[in-house]
Amino acid sequence: VFGTAEGYKVDGSLKDATGREINFTQTIVIATTNVAHEKFERGSFGFNDSEKLPQRLGEEIREVLHETFRRELIGRLDHLCLFYQLDEKSLLGIIQKEIGGLKERLNDHQANLKIEKIAQRSLLPKNTNKHGAREIRRIIENQLEHPIADHLLKCKRQAHQIKISVKKNSEFQLTCATK
Repeated sequence: VFGTAEGYKVDGSLKDATGREINFTQTIVIATTNVAHEKFERGSFGFNDSEKLPQRLGEEIREVLHETFRRELIGRLDHLCLFYQLDEKSLLGIIQKEIGGLKERLNDHQANLKIEKIAQRSLLPKNTNKHGAREIRRIIENQLEHPIADHLLKCKRQAHQIKISVKKNSEFQLTCATK
């Protein structure tokens, strides 16, 4: 990545492995890094507009970036954007969005999904600051999608209603009824 970014010419072009020149003048390149993530662990950060990243913390992170990456790379960056860690409210929003996508996919198979609010909350990873949104996707896949897929295969595609709740031992309970 470092070498590629340094390969951009001043005119916005880059040569690929075969020597063809590629025009990047109308391109936005987004690169992410976890450099200095430990500095963020002191507080919450994410998509919350109401909370502002303290000026000093932003300066500290820029220092670490300058220590970590070559100045040739830093010099090619037009803008640095710092994001807050996702808080519980943001993670719940991601869970709802993922469940919405699952509901749409199930509707294509004549299945209707209802999931209790408490079941949605129980999908939150135990350590949300460590794993973030990627872990939510894996949890939904393992805890909901796989059991639902198994059920759909057993039912031989009959139209049905699927309800997800949480048992007292915090396990998900899948209840199905044919329409």
